Amino acid sequence: MRLPHLQDQVLAFHPDLVTIEFVNDMVLPEADVQKNYAWALAQLRAVGAEVILITPHFTMPEMMGHKFPRGSETRANVALLRKFAADNRIALADTSRRWDHLESEGIPYITLLDNGINHPNDRGHELFVKELLTFFPATQEK
Repeated sequence: MRLPHLQDQVLAFHPDLVTIEFVNDMVLPEADVQKNYAWALAQLRAVGAEVILITPHFTMPEMMGHKFPRGSETRANVALLRKFAADNRIALADTSRRWDHLESEGIPYITLLDNGINHPNDRGHELFVKELLTFFPATQEK
């Protein structure tokens, strides 16, 4: 998480709503993720910002613990984020669950990564957008 920049890149702008998603945090020890997200949430709540926590997209198979570019969510920190959102009563845009469903649709998740490692392409980013739009029903296409 980019915690050192939370003050100057987020809080200084007095946001009403902040979305949080850090795919790279999924490799950190669970205790560090818990501590970092709790600290960030406390800072955001202190300025009155609403928070939507976003679970991350899938990454290259080796980072997911997969032998092949397919399979289910395996990262313990994704489960931790789901519990963190529930325990702290904050909104959860569970994009990871959407990526988890791709295989049953016949879509290899690796095809939604621009660099084949950890950067989503436009189709991958669209999954984030669709998940976030569920929080804003009046803005969805009819």
